[in-house]
Amino acid sequence: MTYHSAIGFETQSQVPTNNLGLALSYARMGIPVFPAKDGSTKDRNGKADRRPWTKRGHLDATMDEEQISRWWTRHPSAVPALPMGAASGLACLDLDRKGGKDDVSAIREAHGLDAESPPDGAVVVETPSTGRHLIFAHANGVTNSAMHLPEGCDIRGEGGWIVAPGAMDARGKYKVLSGDLELGIMLDLLPSFPKVLRAPERKQGAVASAHGHADIDEMKDALGYIPHDGSEHHWSSILRGLCHATGGSETGLGLALGWSAVYEGFSISEVTSKWHSYCRKLGTVENPITERTIFAEARD
Repeated sequence: MTYHSAIGFETQSQVPTNNLGLALSYARMGIPVFPAKDGSTKDRNGKADRRPWTKRGHLDATMDEEQISRWWTRHPSAVPALPMGAASGLACLDLDRKGGKDDVSAIREAHGLDAESPPDGAVVVETPSTGRHLIFAHANGVTNSAMHLPEGCDIRGEGGWIVAPGAMDARGKYKVLSGDLELGIMLDLLPSFPKVLRAPERKQGAVASAHGHADIDEMKDALGYIPHDGSEHHWSSILRGLCHATGGSETGLGLALGWSAVYEGFSISEVTSKWHSYCRKLGTVENPITERTIFAEARD
């Protein structure tokens, strides 16, 4: 019997010809899926809109084929996206090649990892902008924190998500260059997210790194590129990042209020209450959400 993977190399015979088919194939593999916008329309900042179609984003990911089909009936151009972390058992190193930057070279020089020849079993995906997604098995403690990596190199771990390998968006295809995700999962061949790329471990009781050092003008500019996806989780993440970046200052609260004000259900008292709640914990939280999260979203 000859085995054919649904999402591996381009020569394999059962590669789905559309995004719905691809989404269903991931669900049958045991990986939850949710729909994201394909970038063919603009967000309120004039940027290509690639936000999730679902209210809670990656938290709504499912393996329910009927629900997946209903999503694509409502949004036929949707792109299948995968949650990272415990939900899928996957983690991703996201490297850009655009705007004069080459994160593939940067990660090689800084950490000795060759994205063109990664550890055996890792899945390498070329993004439509010629960047690279390197997909590994998730490891405990791997989050979206990437402050220890060269600027622009991102980790998609617990709490993050990626466009599914093999998907098509308005720019083109997320093309699998090497590795086979389906076989890797079935046969437990995916290597664990490399230790050399993980955030340095903190000793028990260690607290957050220095906070309140961000440039206010840069933060304000970054916020202008970040649309609100309507979810509590996303709103909370931005407020926490702002609080850490500005040291809980009144100026930071002003930025939080300004960013929140254009959205339905805005409440000055609610934003202020959440702000003070988050900022009271500054310096006591391990692995806090920081300005790096805000800048990463702005880049996206």
